Amino acid sequence: MSNITPFPGGGKPEQDLEISIQRTPAFYQAALELSQYIADLRLTREQNDKLIDLTIEQTLEAEKGALAQGLRWGYEYWGEN
Repeated sequence: MSNITPFPGGGKPEQDLEISIQRTPAFYQAALELSQYIADLRLTREQNDKLIDLTIEQTLEAEKGALAQGLRWGYEYWGEN
């Protein structure tokens, strides 16, 4: 999974960003545990690949959502002060 997360600029391609996400050691530990658990499941190669793809997509969407929320909170805080 890349550390670069695309962040769309509200429909304006010239405002699109690529943001480098710094993941914590706890993130990598959780990813390792998930990987080991998935490896023990009796999945076909296609099922395994689909599960991994969905997990990556969910993680990236969570990161983008958290970033957007943090930016909104920062804007609201600094915009009021």
